[in-house]
Amino acid sequence: MLIDNRKIEIEGLQGVENIDARVMDLERKPIEPLGEFDMIVMWRYYQPSLFEAVRSQLRPGGVLAISTKLTGRFAANLCELQSAFAGWTVLHSAEADGFAEFVAVRGPAGGLFQPAGVERRPA
Repeated sequence: MLIDNRKIEIEGLQGVENIDARVMDLERKPIEPLGEFDMIVMWRYYQPSLFEAVRSQLRPGGVLAISTKLTGRFAANLCELQSAFAGWTVLHSAEADGFAEFVAVRGPAGGLFQPAGVERRPA
């Protein structure tokens, strides 16, 4: 599923096989239960009010990827992201070039997603 608040971004993906593309404004309308997902990506977008929905809709062992700006609107630092998902298995966390990146597996190591050679460490 792909969600964006800009219709033009979604129109090109509607009708593509295996992609459920929807226009939704997540700032104005609370997110509805959409199902369970193996992966959720919030890239260059930070809205902490969505974190509860992320926690409840990402399957155990599922992967969360977040990238935020470090300054300005929708900004967060790495400590905020790590704190919000404490107890998850961190696959990647970094701050560089004005952005924070955080990738984690819901729950302890041993879940659905286990890339070979990736060092796992607690959040």
